Amino acid sequence: MLAYLECKHPLLIATDENTDIGKIAVENNFGTWSNSNDIDSICSSIDFFIKNPLKRKEMGQNGYDFLVKNYQVSNAYKSIFDKFN
Repeated sequence: MLAYLECKHPLLIATDENTDIGKIAVENNFGTWSNSNDIDSICSSIDFFIKNPLKRKEMGQNGYDFLVKNYQVSNAYKSIFDKFN
């Protein structure tokens, strides 16, 4: 996932409902989410990406921005260090 975000690719996520990354991607507008058992929803996500190249690009940039803001080592370090203070 991180490599896709780094390359500014939007995510097409198909997981069970117990995984939160789909919710995070949708809420931050860098991907779509479908239940992995819902083939129609997955196909709709694929169609969405095929038919909306500008939205794909926007979502890719959003994902990159999310990566930089939330998944950098320095951010993780600060978050962990703050717990001890």
